[in-house]
Amino acid sequence: MTGNMGKERGWTDERVETLKTMWAAGHSCSIIAGELGDISRNGIIGKIHRLGLPIPDAKRRAILSRPVKPSIPRPLAVAPPPPPDAPPSLDLNIEALSDKTCRHPYGTQAPYTFCGHSVERNSPYCPFHKAQNMPLGKPLIKARK
Repeated sequence: MTGNMGKERGWTDERVETLKTMWAAGHSCSIIAGELGDISRNGIIGKIHRLGLPIPDAKRRAILSRPVKPSIPRPLAVAPPPPPDAPPSLDLNIEALSDKTCRHPYGTQAPYTFCGHSVERNSPYCPFHKAQNMPLGKPLIKARK
């Protein structure tokens, strides 16, 4: 025996024949698993695939005759308003930053420069960059007490 079947009976010729007969009769994998007792529904599905058993005609007709549920149109997401025009960068270096200057970086390689415009209260960014960088309604840092 291999896998997770342990001391169980496994796939004897008799059990494979029971599987084939029940599958051909149109029984579901759950019913077949219940009949065989110690094999899961997924074990039945795997064995059916390994044996290459076709879907019985009765089951195929039942699957194909099911009514298709009409799709329900989802409401379109409302696009956020476009951000205001970006203020021109003041190109401050890191030494020139303070608690009152925007820390939004410019550039992809050192030396970086920073926006430098006045920040909103309790934010490291000016209003423009705050709107770009923060998830809606979630403050980046907690308010000072």
